[in-house]
Amino acid sequence: MKRMTRWGCLAILLLCLTACGKKTPEQSAAKAAVETFTVLATSDLKDAQPLEQMAEQATGVKLRFRFGGTMESTEAVQNGQANADAAWFANAKYLLSDPQGQARVKLQEKIMLSPIVVGISQSQAKVLGWDQPDMANKVTWSVIAKAAKAGQLRYALSNPATSNQGFMALMGVVASAAQKSEALTVSDVDRAAISDFIRGYKLVGDNSSYLSDKFMEQQNTRVNAFINYESWLLSLNQSGKLKEPLTLIYPHEGVATADYPLMLLNDAKRAQYQKVVEYLKSDAAQTWLAKTTLRRPVNSEVAKAQAGLFPQGSMLVELPFSTDRALADGLINAYLNEFRTPIASTFVLDISGSMNSSGRRQQLVESLQYIAGDDASLTGRIARLTSRERIWMLPFSDRVYASTYFQMPGLQKDAASGKGLTPQADSE
Repeated sequence: MKRMTRWGCLAILLLCLTACGKKTPEQSAAKAAVETFTVLATSDLKDAQPLEQMAEQATGVKLRFRFGGTMESTEAVQNGQANADAAWFANAKYLLSDPQGQARVKLQEKIMLSPIVVGISQSQAKVLGWDQPDMANKVTWSVIAKAAKAGQLRYALSNPATSNQGFMALMGVVASAAQKSEALTVSDVDRAAISDFIRGYKLVGDNSSYLSDKFMEQQNTRVNAFINYESWLLSLNQSGKLKEPLTLIYPHEGVATADYPLMLLNDAKRAQYQKVVEYLKSDAAQTWLAKTTLRRPVNSEVAKAQAGLFPQGSMLVELPFSTDRALADGLINAYLNEFRTPIASTFVLDISGSMNSSGRRQQLVESLQYIAGDDASLTGRIARLTSRERIWMLPFSDRVYASTYFQMPGLQKDAASGKGLTPQADSE
């Protein structure tokens, strides 16, 4: 009986130990969820996606990226709807100029650097005299705007209303014309300078991949310059796909540098965040980023070792970012409603009987209300119809009906004169 009791106890003990060591499916799923570190990243960081596997091997943290556009990603973070543990944008200046954004970001660490510069076809740089060494530090944003006005600079640029590159280029022109890079306000904006600069804006797009493809097709015909991150332009030069290489111009009064901060949103994942940051700033990761993506390292030792990858002798002065949110939103509104070429759109509307089922007709009405300005969110403000826009409504059912034409009213102030910005009025 004693022997049976002893063996029975041993069996029970082994069973308990086995049970304690074995996780239920729910426990395993929870562990996997804890180990996965999700990062909401802007689409220009897709070239860094191999870091997922590299970071996981180095740290044990399952790093996973989810990519989105700059404006919608910024809005998702502000509203607490990012559904991610961290965010990785080109910069966080616009996000952190808003108290709501500041409250969402628990920690941030700069990972790499890339200034926004002007790449101009070598032949056109020679025509303008910008290829001379003594001109490297004399070309200002104002000089660039004047060349655009004269038709000598026809450039590709991401949409200033939705991208960091476009917005910061516009801010550079404003700061140069005001001769006041710090503490800029709405009243400092020289409308004529913006108008001059926009004259050269010939190739518009919402992302660099699309613009690069179109630029390669149209280089030296429709466009002769590309305003983008230094890393993107250096990559184009290395690709061998351009009709001729680009000369990179670093505006004299300053450039806006993307510093790619990795921002912690979920404080419960602080330990994983710190492991990922430590790895991304390590010699191995910084060297890979420099060689593969041509972004400048923040690790000083790696920066010295990889200096040969980047142009030397160019003066890199940082253009201060104004914390005046009214200025930022005012510039975006002015670009959309006054300075850009008005958009012409045709909306084809299904009004057939099938639209009466499953709430389709109501969805159509809500969509029209959305573009008419019923949504006051950040992305809603950008998506709404803008001043001077021309619209045709073309209804159809079993046949196509006559279209109805509308034109959105323009603002009173002449876009090419004066100073300051006119607040955007809601469309009626």
